[in-house]
Amino acid sequence: MTILADGFGGLNYTVLFIYMATIVGIGVYVSRRQKTTEDFFLAGRNMPWFVVAMSVFASLTSAISYMSTPGRAYKENVSMIAGYLILPLLAIFLIKTFFPFYHRLRVTTSYEYIGKRYGRPARYVVSGLFILARVGWLGIVIYAPALALSVATGMNIYLAIMLMGVLATLYTMLGGLTAVLWTDVVQFLILVGGGIWVSISLINAVPGGLGEIIQIARDSGRFDGFNWSFSFFKMSAIGSMIAYFLLIMQEYGTDQVTVQRLMAIGSFKGMAKSVLMSSFFDIFIFAMLMFMGLGLFAYYQNSPAQVADLKSDQILAYYIINSLPAGVSGLIVSAIFAAAMSSMDSGIHSLTTVIINDFVRPIRRKVVSDHADLNLARILVVTI
Repeated sequence: MTILADGFGGLNYTVLFIYMATIVGIGVYVSRRQKTTEDFFLAGRNMPWFVVAMSVFASLTSAISYMSTPGRAYKENVSMIAGYLILPLLAIFLIKTFFPFYHRLRVTTSYEYIGKRYGRPARYVVSGLFILARVGWLGIVIYAPALALSVATGMNIYLAIMLMGVLATLYTMLGGLTAVLWTDVVQFLILVGGGIWVSISLINAVPGGLGEIIQIARDSGRFDGFNWSFSFFKMSAIGSMIAYFLLIMQEYGTDQVTVQRLMAIGSFKGMAKSVLMSSFFDIFIFAMLMFMGLGLFAYYQNSPAQVADLKSDQILAYYIINSLPAGVSGLIVSAIFAAAMSSMDSGIHSLTTVIINDFVRPIRRKVVSDHADLNLARILVVTI
């Protein structure tokens, strides 16, 4: 069985390449502002808080999440959204506890605080663990969506990997964190716009519309996870809350990808507003992704054999290529590219920042100019 249908089409490829050219253009435009390592690593510490809020969401939401979340609602239930409902409370907790230390110390990496509190060896250990984890994570966030896209569009998987990898590396190398943040804004808007478009198209495509989608979801047990029973083998609301409490404490509180963005904001008030806004983005967008999964389940209710051979994270891509008009499907596929590239640029840039600030500078014995470190950062972005 092939998912390609009539092919991805010239119009869709045109939309995709326009998106890619726009992203690279942003990197070229902001490259003129990269004069110091503080510009490159922290965007001069003067980024608007709402830009950072969108970037935090875009960087932490990989293409895997964008495709697998609807797939999970399609295959199982929507109880995972319960985990996101506690995010504003967690955001307030982190604003009161973790972030004042980062802001007062004006750190570049979250692991600088570890060094000040527990000594240099502890800083090396946690920084090294971050590097190992992120390098492995980068392989997953680029390969998994490339595989799904190659199946959905017929694009060669190596071409998909090369396009995402080379372009994300290029604009990150040119524009540093400023480019990463502003391209994340574009990618965020495409992610949200694509999700809204798919949601509306599913409401229009399912006979009976929204009400029928909800009814089918209720009848099929897609809401059954909203109970307070706990199981190690089935997704439930309480299990989702426990899992996301631990996950978000790490992602928002200590992960360099998030902390580095927040430190690009000049004021503590701006940091707080950015974290709170990002938490509400999480709730809204993941609820939308879950709804897309329910809509897909209702849409294919009368023809389950059509998607029987697909994995859950391929169902959304199948619907995009086969049920949306040309141009629109190109835009939604661009959203999947956007999710992958926003995760990649974040990983590459944060790895470079940690290597230089937590290893190279503390170990170095001779004085080196800031410009030399800026050039080293750009070399590391390319080589990573």
